[in-house]
Amino acid sequence: MNPFNDSKNNIQEKFNIKVWTEKRGRKTDTYLTGWIQDKADLSVHHKQLKKSLGCNGTVKIKKKNDEDVLLFHLQGNRVYDVLNYLKEKGVEQTSIEIIG
Repeated sequence: MNPFNDSKNNIQEKFNIKVWTEKRGRKTDTYLTGWIQDKADLSVHHKQLKKSLGCNGTVKIKKKNDEDVLLFHLQGNRVYDVLNYLKEKGVEQTSIEIIG
């Protein structure tokens, strides 16, 4: 067993992931919360996804019920692209909830 292998892809973790879209006039934005709680790790995944999809977005920390929540934002309707990316990273379908 090689200790330098990236074992995070093979670990089946339970998450409470929520994915949704919001309309801003004619434009649509896609949001994701509840996946990774470290901003640096989430930013790495965000950068890879933005590059592969050719879109823009950001990772933000928002206050919700006196609690900091990491918000993963992509421009455009990218719900199914985000779902496919999460499945590639080893996230189970049962831990993902699509809102709206």
